[in-house]
Amino acid sequence: MIEKNLKYEAIVNYFFDNLSLSFNFNEKVKEQIINLVNKQESLCPELHNYLKVNPVYFDWKTWKFPVFINPPTSLIENNKINFDVFLNSFLLLSGIQELNSTNNDKHNRFEYKSSLQYKHSFIHIPVVNIYFELVYEKARKNGIEIKRKKFDSPIIFTHDIDQLRSGWFEDLKYELSNFRFNSIFSISKSIFFKTFGLKDTYHKAFETMMKMDEENKLNSVSFFMTKKSHKDADYDITKSKFKKIVSLSKTQCEFHPGYDTCDNNLEFKSQIAILNQIKSQPVTQVRQHFLKFDMKETPKIHEMNGIKQDFSLGFPEMYGFRNSIASPFYLFNFEEQKKHNTVHIPLYFMDSTLLDYIKNPFKEESNNVLESVRKTLLDFNCNFSILFHNSAFSYKKYKGYISMYKQFILLNKNNGNNS
Repeated sequence: MIEKNLKYEAIVNYFFDNLSLSFNFNEKVKEQIINLVNKQESLCPELHNYLKVNPVYFDWKTWKFPVFINPPTSLIENNKINFDVFLNSFLLLSGIQELNSTNNDKHNRFEYKSSLQYKHSFIHIPVVNIYFELVYEKARKNGIEIKRKKFDSPIIFTHDIDQLRSGWFEDLKYELSNFRFNSIFSISKSIFFKTFGLKDTYHKAFETMMKMDEENKLNSVSFFMTKKSHKDADYDITKSKFKKIVSLSKTQCEFHPGYDTCDNNLEFKSQIAILNQIKSQPVTQVRQHFLKFDMKETPKIHEMNGIKQDFSLGFPEMYGFRNSIASPFYLFNFEEQKKHNTVHIPLYFMDSTLLDYIKNPFKEESNNVLESVRKTLLDFNCNFSILFHNSAFSYKKYKGYISMYKQFILLNKNNGNNS
């Protein structure tokens, strides 16, 4: 197990690599901050054992947050942060808890129920951001010059474009399972659109989505697939009408790697080449299809293919922070004892989480999501993503999702403030 040979210096450097994505500081400040922390270097070789330890919870503002590694009785003592923020951050950020997981789901994804976030009920708490805030507060009180970075938008609005031709079939299934007299007309309409190859519900939903993003001046990102199969896209992006969507799109068009790419570089490379031929600019951003992410292989594949930002790291089963951070971060390269180069944008919410996994009434759970985001935006310097597929902008199966999307836009505009 390569994670048993971790070097403490590498972990400290990794912490500051991540801190630098949200704060500005220099090397002198780095040394000053290190001296403000009660370090526990001797615990480094046993870090992986703390995946099985129950944390102790402390208060920060209105949040309760966990400390796993050698939790103190008080957060501050002798003018120092009284626990090792470097080791505790590493435990949550690095990907170590997923590295040797054997409890994967049918898609070979790391399961939410296997995570520390699930076991100790802190999926909605950006714990690492709280650690950052404790460091920031202590540094400022000691006259150390460190400044927050300002993100253009606390929420990044993103779309996975999986389906542009299956709206007719989804509508037909919906009408059959919710049959009423008007369903006869709706079913006939769906079959007509399919027969004559007209724009169906999901294609039109894409246009609705684009119009809404443009009207609200959202710098949104749409991730397109380049492989057509029953596991991947329902469209062939090399056909002229779909190539036209990419070329005329007002959104930023990036790559949605297919089902079999997270541990297969040859497949990844062949798929990304197709989009690179269609786009005027090379692909630099991705989100893995089905959120399939292999902690050993996927980061290396991204780096080999020049990926600058990845948006994959969220749980399909539950909204929240998979790595307990609400801002950009790096994963850790355990083989080379340093950060991976790709920046990861946390995925907080995906529309299909409510539809396919959480069976609570939509209105109740959507309100819970929005309130959780509002609270997070108020207290933290955020930069995370939400995912609404183009299909969510249709009006049958996804009833209510457009209204929810508009609420996200308002929260982003007001930065969580209801005024």
